[in-house]
Amino acid sequence: YSFISTFEAVVPEALRHFGPDLILSQNGCDAHKLDPLTHLSATTRLYEHVPARMHDLAHELCDGRWVATGGGGYDIWRVVPRAWSALWAAVSHQELPEKVPGTWLERWEAKSPVGLPRLVRDDAADYPTGPRQDEISDKNGRSAQEVIEKVLPLIR
Repeated sequence: YSFISTFEAVVPEALRHFGPDLILSQNGCDAHKLDPLTHLSATTRLYEHVPARMHDLAHELCDGRWVATGGGGYDIWRVVPRAWSALWAAVSHQELPEKVPGTWLERWEAKSPVGLPRLVRDDAADYPTGPRQDEISDKNGRSAQEVIEKVLPLIR
């Protein structure tokens, strides 16, 4: 189980059972591989997927009423701008561009202590799976199953 498959196994079903009038999502990006605090190995794929799904679920379940907030994310040069751009693209019904805008790079590159990415989406080849990938996948699967078995019955 990846972060995305765990999300898909739990969140849509939980929201459908709950029947919200409004969805409030906190869209932190500190699970990214480059984040200096968490080391959870997520990529920008997660930060594109989750807001797009929350958008779809808000339209499916509560007439599009969705409040999306930012939060957490401590690589303010390489992660936060790209993750929140993905969030804004979902909120505003826009396509996420392939490349980071040159004007943004020109403005911030000299101030950044790290090299800035040129692409909005991470290249999967830059983030190979680690030796603990099977262990993490198994734990994610067990966590998703536990929520399905123990939490979802409480909201049915």
